[in-house]
Amino acid sequence: VVEKAFLKDDIIAMLSSRIIAISNFVKTKFSFHWRKKIEVVYNCISPDFNVSMQAWEIRKKLGIAENDIVVGVFSRFVSSKGHEIFIKASMELIKSFPNLKFILAGEGPSKSSIYENIISSGIGEKFIFTGHIKNTADYINACDIVVNPSSQEEAFGRVIIEAMSLGKKVVSTNLGGPVEIIKDGEDGFLCNPDSFSIKHAIEKAIYSSTDIGKRAILKIKENFSSEKQFSIIKDIYFQEYEKNSH
Repeated sequence: VVEKAFLKDDIIAMLSSRIIAISNFVKTKFSFHWRKKIEVVYNCISPDFNVSMQAWEIRKKLGIAENDIVVGVFSRFVSSKGHEIFIKASMELIKSFPNLKFILAGEGPSKSSIYENIISSGIGEKFIFTGHIKNTADYINACDIVVNPSSQEEAFGRVIIEAMSLGKKVVSTNLGGPVEIIKDGEDGFLCNPDSFSIKHAIEKAIYSSTDIGKRAILKIKENFSSEKQFSIIKDIYFQEYEKNSH
């Protein structure tokens, strides 16, 4: 969730020579007066984001069958992350795809209520709550589809680029930064923040070809690598150094 700090933002902007924002969406949160100072530099894939276990090993560990379609959500259990609307979508999807399994990774204040809702609905066997996991890459890699169901605008969407880097089909709500990452229908799927739209987008992902994942990998390599981020930031510092050294 992106929040404006008002006076604090203005003071920081006034004292800064340049400002780096992680998305154009974040850039728009600054007053128009400061935007000429702002350079957008997207987040990148961390060098520490590596797969250490095979997908089948994680699936076996979690009791997931070979022919199951695995959909994962990797975020804190807070209201803004949209778990409630994702669960509604999942309940409808199960009717058409009985081999669906859902991984819900993370902790947070709304986790217990989400869990109780699933159990009371009689579909508990379809959902796997992993709690906090150390190596997210292993669990993302075990998924076929990764969903970012946020119900509020996000500054960026790191899990999105992480999943895309592993060739996963990604579904995200079209709020904030994710719109700048995913090209709908080409390297992922965008949808509105409601259960019907999320359900429909996941269906499209299920039926889509593996080319979606291939294009996702290529996009991340070209636009969200640590090398590219470093090069852009280095140029910004060099420009400021040159400007202030004369």
